Amino acid sequence: IAEMSYYTGQIFQLTLNHGSYFLTLDQERALLEYYLCLQQKRLQSNLAYALNFEAGILDVQVPKLLIQPLVENSIVHGMNGVHSHIRICVSVEAHGEDRISIRVEDDGIGISAEMLSRLPEGASATGRPGRGYALKNIADRLRLFYGEGEYVYRFASIPDEGTTVFIDIPRTIRENFVFEEGAASCSG
Repeated sequence: IAEMSYYTGQIFQLTLNHGSYFLTLDQERALLEYYLCLQQKRLQSNLAYALNFEAGILDVQVPKLLIQPLVENSIVHGMNGVHSHIRICVSVEAHGEDRISIRVEDDGIGISAEMLSRLPEGASATGRPGRGYALKNIADRLRLFYGEGEYVYRFASIPDEGTTVFIDIPRTIRENFVFEEGAASCSG
C-alpha cells in the first residue's frame, strides 16, 4: 500500500506540475514509470514493458500526458480480460535535427480495421459509448501546441497481434499558441 501511495503521489505531482502545460521527456518518462509500476502491482505478471528514451532529448518539453494515455489505452483496450498478458514498448528518439519520434507498441488484441479508421477523432477502440476521449484529446493538444500539419499522429493495428501508435512532433512547441476558446494567448 505504501508503494502504491508513493507512485500515485508522484503521478499527481508530475501531472499537476505547478499548472504548466508541459513536461520534459524525462518527466514524461518518470510519469510512465510510476504509472506502469502501479499497473504491475495490479496486474502482476500479466504486464511487461520497456521504456526506451534517447538520452540526448530528455530535456525537450512536450505537452503533458502525451504518452501516458496511449500506454493506458494499451492496457485497458489491449488486454482481453484480466488474465491476458500484454507487453508494451515505448520508444522516444530524435528524428533528424529538429523532430522527435514517439512510438507506443503493444502485443494486445489489436483494433479492427473499421474501428481503426475512426481513430483518433471518432470512437474508442472498444466502441463503448462515452469513452474514447483520450485519443481525441491528444490530437487536439497536438494541433494546439504544434499547429495543423506540423505533427504526425497515426495508428496501425493487426487484430490479435497488437497496436502501434506513432507520433512525430517538432522538437519545439510553437512560440505562440491560442486556446480554441479564445480565452488566452500563451507563450510556449
